[in-house]
Amino acid sequence: MMKVVLNEILQEFGDRFNVHPALMAYDLYNEPAYFDYTDHTKQWICEKVASVYDELKAADPNHLITVGGISVVEVFEWDPTILKLDFWSPHLYPIFQTPRHHLRQAWTISKASSPGCRTIWDRLDDRRLASWRTMRRTRTSCTERKPNKPHSRRRCCK
Repeated sequence: MMKVVLNEILQEFGDRFNVHPALMAYDLYNEPAYFDYTDHTKQWICEKVASVYDELKAADPNHLITVGGISVVEVFEWDPTILKLDFWSPHLYPIFQTPRHHLRQAWTISKASSPGCRTIWDRLDDRRLASWRTMRRTRTSCTERKPNKPHSRRRCCK
């Protein structure tokens, strides 16, 4: 019954907005973080996303479909080969914006989404990943330091 109602709603959305010029994409699920919860497996999330994707695309083939992640941190957990989407959309919050030099550049999942830009996968080499992981550990340990212990604010607290 629930699937029938959901399909009707998706059909109605598609019929209503399929030629809307201001709509770029549908965001199916805001910050699902499926890798954080034990009751939702990747398989479960992928099945739900694929089902909704197919139904909505049938009703509106003119617009893109996305899922919004909590930050670029989720790029390392998101798997474009199993999640049926047109693109993945990171939501950038200041607390997660490290390393900063990566965020000043365009991050795209697909060359089709931004011709001429390198994809995120082209940017991630072992050196950058190691730097990113070290920076995250430093930021965490910085907050756990005792107040009387000196440390470099410039390095880990900005």
